[in-house]
Amino acid sequence: MTGLLEDDLKGLKERYSGSSSRDALSEYQRQSNANYSSGALWEYAAALNENYSSSTHWEFATAINENYSSSLMWNYHKENNENYSGSLMWEYSSETNPNYSGSTMWELHNESNANYSGSVINQYKLGNLSRQQAEARMNELLAQGEKDLEAIRGTALAGLSRTQQETVQKLTALRDSTVSRILKQRAQSLEEIMAVRKRHFGGELAVKPLALGFGIQVVIDGEPQTYEQPPVNKDGSILVPMRAIFERLGAVLTWNAQERSVTAVKKETTVYLKLDSTEPTVNGTVKPLEVPAQLVNSNTMVPVRFISEALGAEVSWDGAAQTVYIQTK
Repeated sequence: MTGLLEDDLKGLKERYSGSSSRDALSEYQRQSNANYSSGALWEYAAALNENYSSSTHWEFATAINENYSSSLMWNYHKENNENYSGSLMWEYSSETNPNYSGSTMWELHNESNANYSGSVINQYKLGNLSRQQAEARMNELLAQGEKDLEAIRGTALAGLSRTQQETVQKLTALRDSTVSRILKQRAQSLEEIMAVRKRHFGGELAVKPLALGFGIQVVIDGEPQTYEQPPVNKDGSILVPMRAIFERLGAVLTWNAQERSVTAVKKETTVYLKLDSTEPTVNGTVKPLEVPAQLVNSNTMVPVRFISEALGAEVSWDGAAQTVYIQTK
């Protein structure tokens, strides 16, 4: 757009070279100059500038900056940081730390400490409990402790998953709002510039509308991924790049050009898949696909659910955020 306006100004200067048009040309130049403060085009350029404090783009850029205190991504990483007091991971880490006073593991550890007053082993040492009674009591405490720790783990995982999804949803909403505001500013700036042109020289330029869109996102263990070939939607099924995701999950892939097949190996798991086939195998067992594996721009793409079938990861789809979540931990 900048180039179009510059060419137009150049043409107008050639056509209206007299002194009587000087003020009109100057006004049009100011409004169509991205570097002229408070001009119409400057307003649009400022909205696009992520380094311009309080600009539309700056607001989004700070929200995704994990180093910007109180940003959405900062808050997300904080909750995943076991060293950040009060975070979800800190609470989980504290409960499983035998040295943290009052934690579940601390209490279990103390019950087996002969020098801890009132503990099961202490009572056994003092002769207040028989060996059989002490063993029975310790087995009860260990069984309950295992249940408590599993519940604590479940609560932590649920909290982290909820935080992750809420963060992505908020970022997606902010991203869409940012784009909408930028496009609105673009239209407004163009309208002001064209009003000046029409008033002084007549006519308007034909400027093509700007269309922005976002594809399907993939988030693995809370980290957004970027691929040369983004995920695609084929007949209602989300296809993802097999090699990029499998290698990210620790598998080694081999391509057989003659068979047009891929073999992926991760520890004791071997996955075999042929292009255009709906019957890949995992350790020799067929795992049927609704949509066959296929090439998209020379990349082998597979239904996202196949990752779960193949490597045991948890896979979920958020249609509102157009995001695939893959959880391995």
